[in-house]
Amino acid sequence: MRPNLYGRFTVNLGVFVPAIQRGGLAERDWYSDYHCQVRKRVGELLDEQADVWWRLDHPDTEADVAATIRDHGLPWLARFENYVGLLDLWGSGGGAAVGLNYPAAPLDIADVLLHLGRKSDAEAVLRDYVGKEHVVGHADVVRTYLLDRGFGDLIDAGG
Repeated sequence: MRPNLYGRFTVNLGVFVPAIQRGGLAERDWYSDYHCQVRKRVGELLDEQADVWWRLDHPDTEADVAATIRDHGLPWLARFENYVGLLDLWGSGGGAAVGLNYPAAPLDIADVLLHLGRKSDAEAVLRDYVGKEHVVGHADVVRTYLLDRGFGDLIDAGG
């Protein structure tokens, strides 16, 4: 059963990556965290990697939240100043390191690589991903993705 979180809040961080086109979100002036492809709760960035919720009525809450964002949130966000930072994180630790914690993250990384003109690198990511087993519904998503981006020759590469 979920704990009662009334009177508490958490901090979600997100980075919207324009080169990732799979979600089809139109350009806008403001993006909420749920629009962002790269996401983390600030508690995930702490040493204990806890799901931190602060009390609204605690006297130290404002200072604690400000310090947590300053010491952990902003440095994490700074890693995404450009596409190269995102790709470096992906290369060092995969989806969990970046905050792309979903099965189709390699498709999104391939979009970034394509945006940067690195077609052969994108193809390598896609070739590896296609070689993995996917549930039927997701296999259709992968097929559509590959066709839309000119990698139809990889459809049968997964076996």
